[in-house]
Amino acid sequence: MHYTAGMTTLDKEILEQTLRGYAEVNAITAEEGAAALARLTSAESWAAFEALYKTWKRTGQTAGGDWAALAEQRLADAVALRTACEAFARRKGLPGYEDELFRRAVAIVRRLTR
Repeated sequence: MHYTAGMTTLDKEILEQTLRGYAEVNAITAEEGAAALARLTSAESWAAFEALYKTWKRTGQTAGGDWAALAEQRLADAVALRTACEAFARRKGLPGYEDELFRRAVAIVRRLTR
């Protein structure tokens, strides 16, 4: 990235590499997910279905879709994931989890989850 007078421009090659990387990760993730599903026992697949159904019911989908509740659940899940990643980074002594951008993101998430 290049910074000019407060404006950010993206390097086209870096952007293309990033997008190719995301596409590759998505393909690998889909393959791994399909393989994991194929290995599930009947009991495990039923448990997964029940968990999905409970989420569907909890977010009001049977009543026409409570999209606010769904958005709230997704945000709560994102916060939980971020919290877990932050704890992992601290335990491993990884750099970057305390930079300014991260602090801003945490502040925004905290405001949204009040």
